[in-house]
Amino acid sequence: VKLHPESDLDCGIRRELSTVSLNTRPIYKALSYTWGDAKNTVTIILGGYRFGVTRNLKKALLRLRTLDAEIPIWIDAICIYQDRY
Repeated sequence: VKLHPESDLDCGIRRELSTVSLNTRPIYKALSYTWGDAKNTVTIILGGYRFGVTRNLKKALLRLRTLDAEIPIWIDAICIYQDRY
C-alpha cells in the first residue's frame, strides 16, 4: 500500500494498492497486528474501491503518514486474504 503524504492533518488518508516483485528488493514498512475488535470497522477507499478495515488500522495510517514523502507499507490486514472458511 502506498500511503501518500498530506500536509493537512484534517484531510482524509490518500493511499493506493500496488503490486511489486520481491525480486526487486523493495523497501517498505510493515504493519502487522491482531489487536482491536475485528468487527469494529470503517470503510476506506483503496485504489478507487471501498475496503473495510478496523478502526485501529485507520488510526495507525493517520499517524504513519508524513507531510512530504510517500510511504510504502505492507499491511497484513490488506495484503493477505483474511476471510476464513
